[in-house]
Amino acid sequence: MKPFISISHFLPVLVSAMLHLCPAVRAQEHDTTTERGEIISDLVKAADKTWRAVSTPDRRYSTRSLFSGMLAYTQADIHPERVAHFIQLAEKLQERTPDHQHLGNFFWYSNESEVLDRNAVDFCMQHAALIWKLHRDRLDPESRERLHGIISRSITGLINHLPRPSYTNIALMNASNLILLGEALAEEDAGRIGRSRLVIFIRTLFEEGLHEYVSPTYYGVDLETALLLEALSENADVRRSAAAIRQLLESDIALNRLDKRVVLSGTCSRTYDFLYKFGILDSLLIPFGWMARPDPASGIRFAHRSFASLYTEHRPSKETMALAEIFPRTVQQRWGARPHETRMHYLCRDVSLSSSSAGYGKMDIPLSVDLPYSGIKPEVQLYFLPDGRNDPYGRSKIIAGNHNKALHLTPWWRAVQSENCALAMVFYDSSNLDRITETLQSHLVFRRGLDGLWIDNHPIEIDSLKQKPLKLDVAQTLFLREGTAAVAIRIPWARGIGDYTARTTLVDDGRHQALRLTVSHGVVSPDKPEGSRCAGAVFAVQTGSGIVTDSQFNAFRKALVAAPVQIRQAGFALEAAWQSEGKSLQLRCADTSFPAAVTMQPQPATPILAVNGRDIGSEILQRSPCVSEYLKTRQRAVTIDITPEAATALLVCDCEYSVPIVMAAENGRDYLWVEEHEGARSWNAGALHWQLNIIQAGNYIIEAEVLAPTPEDDSFYFSIYGADGREIVPEFAWSTGVNKNWRWARVRTRGRSGAQSVFKLPAGRAKLVFRTREAGTKISGARLTRQP
Repeated sequence: MKPFISISHFLPVLVSAMLHLCPAVRAQEHDTTTERGEIISDLVKAADKTWRAVSTPDRRYSTRSLFSGMLAYTQADIHPERVAHFIQLAEKLQERTPDHQHLGNFFWYSNESEVLDRNAVDFCMQHAALIWKLHRDRLDPESRERLHGIISRSITGLINHLPRPSYTNIALMNASNLILLGEALAEEDAGRIGRSRLVIFIRTLFEEGLHEYVSPTYYGVDLETALLLEALSENADVRRSAAAIRQLLESDIALNRLDKRVVLSGTCSRTYDFLYKFGILDSLLIPFGWMARPDPASGIRFAHRSFASLYTEHRPSKETMALAEIFPRTVQQRWGARPHETRMHYLCRDVSLSSSSAGYGKMDIPLSVDLPYSGIKPEVQLYFLPDGRNDPYGRSKIIAGNHNKALHLTPWWRAVQSENCALAMVFYDSSNLDRITETLQSHLVFRRGLDGLWIDNHPIEIDSLKQKPLKLDVAQTLFLREGTAAVAIRIPWARGIGDYTARTTLVDDGRHQALRLTVSHGVVSPDKPEGSRCAGAVFAVQTGSGIVTDSQFNAFRKALVAAPVQIRQAGFALEAAWQSEGKSLQLRCADTSFPAAVTMQPQPATPILAVNGRDIGSEILQRSPCVSEYLKTRQRAVTIDITPEAATALLVCDCEYSVPIVMAAENGRDYLWVEEHEGARSWNAGALHWQLNIIQAGNYIIEAEVLAPTPEDDSFYFSIYGADGREIVPEFAWSTGVNKNWRWARVRTRGRSGAQSVFKLPAGRAKLVFRTREAGTKISGARLTRQP
C-alpha cells in the first residue's frame, strides 16, 4: 500500500484537474484554490480510510464508500490502482444474477450476500454518474469496461427500484441518476424514465410539500442531488425543474435557521443528532459561505463530505440568504397529504419555538425550542422525545433493517401553535410499543448551562438537581432563562399506564450537559401492552423574546402563571384549552384510548413553504415547466350537494385528484389509479377528493366501485375532513377485498372496537378522501346512502 500523500504534494495536480472540469467549474469566482483544495483533501482522506478498510481482512465497509472513494481519487487524479481495486470490489458486491428481482442493485455492506437495502443503488450511482460523466478518461481500459458494466446493470436496478415520491431524498436521487446516466451512456430509455419520475416527484412536491421536512441530514442529500442535476443535465427543462427544487430547499434552509453555527432549527422529520441537530447539510453550506468551518476549540470534528460544490458555480442568492434575517418570522409548511401534516416555526433573534401538527416517525422531533449558542461550543437544544428504551437523549443505537439507528417510539401526536405559544397532546398505544424494553417516558430535554431556572416564582439551584430530581405537579410551570430569551413549560395533564399515576420530574443525570423534564408513565407489561393505550400527556410551551431586565422576566412569569391550561375530561375524551397573550389554543381528542376525531384551534395552515403568510414555496415551484403545465390540466372538482331527498348520492369519477394518480378508461368506464410497478406497490402519495355539501346531518353508508385483482392491490386510505380541515372521520386503511371484476364495496373500519360501516356526518361542507395505499387498485366512483 502506498503511503498517504498530503494535500501539499498534489495541490498542483488538483489545480490542473480543476481546469479539465465542466465550464461551470472553470467559471467560478467564489472559491479560491485553497478552499477547493481543502474540500478535495477531506474527500481524499475519506477515500484513504476506505482503502485501509478494504486492505484489512474481515473489516466491514460500505459499497457506497467504494464509489465515493473512486470519485475522490479520480477527481484528484491520483491512485489509479486503488480506483481499479475499488471497481473490482464493487462489481463483486453487485447483484448480477439474470432475472433476479434485485438485478443491478448492491449489497450495502461487504459482509452481506444479498440486497437488504434497495437504496444502495441510488447512493452508489450518484457518484458513479459523476465518474462516468466527468472522469472516465482517467480510468484504464479494463477499469473503464468494468465500470461500464456495473453502471449498465445499475440502470436496471434503478428502474426496478422506483421509490415512492414521498420518500423525498431517494425519489429525487433515483430520478436524477437515471437522467444523468441516461445522458452519459446515451441510454434514452433510462433518461426518459428518469425525466418521467422527476415530473411525478416535483408535482407531488407541489401537492404535498417536502415529506422529509427540515432534516439536517436528508436535506443534505436533497440539495446535493438538485445542485448536481441542475449543473450537469443536458436537458433544459430538467435543469429548470432542478433549479426550482434547489431554490425551494435553499429558501427552506434560510427560513429555518436561527444560529449561523447551526444549519437548521425547529422540528424535523428525521435527525441523527437529537442533541445538536448537526447533519451532512453542513458539508454543503460551509463551501457556500452560509456557515464558517467550526472553530477547532469547539470540539466539533468537521470534514467536507459533499462533492457538489466542486461541480457547480451556484451560490445562494442574496435574496434567499436575506430570508434568514427576517425577525420575527412565522414559517409554515406542509409535509404530507393530510391536512394535519404540517409544521410551524416562530423565530425571534434570541429564541424560536416550533411544533409539528402530527408525528412523522421514529426519528422525528415534533416539538422544539432553539436558542443561539452562547459560546463556540455546541449547546443542547430543547426537544421532545418519546422513550421506551431509557434513551432520553436519542444516543443509543439499535438495529433498524441492516443499519444502526437511534429510534424512539411513534406515539399519536397532535399540536397547535400560534406564534410563540404551542399546545400538544401525546398518547401511547400498544401498536407503537414494539421496542419497549423497560419504561415508558416522555422527555423534554434542554441545555444545562442556562442563566437560570424557576418553578413558578421560585428560583431553582441547578446544581441541587444532581442530588435529587425535583417533582412538579400539574399546576406548576417551569421557566428557563437564557440571555434575553425565556421559555415557559407546563404539563397540565399526564396519565400513566393502567393504575399507575404519571410522575413529572426535573432531572440532572450528569449526561451531555443537559437537563430533562420527564414524565414517567410506568412500566409496560410485555404480556399486556394494551394496558398502556391510555397513557399520555399534554404540553404547553411559550417563549419570550427581548427580555432584558429582571422586571420584564418577572412579568413574563406572572402572566404565564395566571394563564392556566384548562383540562376537560369526559370518559376517554380529552380537551385542552389555553389562552395566553390574547392567543387561544385548543386540542380535543374524542377518544384517547383509540384516537378518533380531533378538533384543532388554530387549524394548521397548509402552504408549501410560507413566511409571514406568503407561500413562497408555491411561487418557486411554479417556475418549473412540469408544474406550470400540470396546473393547466389539473382536475378540479365541483361541490356536490348531498340532499335529504336523495336516498343515494352518486359521486362519479369527475373529482379532484393529484399525481401520481391518473385517469384511464376501459370498456367505456372511466377510472382512477396509480399504475403498478414491480417492487413499488405502496406509494403513499396522491389522493382523490370529492367535495361535498351535506345539507342535513345524518348517518351514511359509503361505498366505492373498485377493481382490486390481488391481495397486494386492494386497499386505500380513507378519511373525511371538514371544510376547515378538522377530522370528521380520521384516516384509516380500508381493505376493499379482492375484486377481480368491478363491484361496489362498502367502506368500513377495522379497529379494536370492531368494524364500523355507518358514518355520522355533520351538516356543512366536507371533503371525502381516498388516498393511495397500494398501487394497482382502481376506483371508478363512490356513493353515499343515507340511513333512516
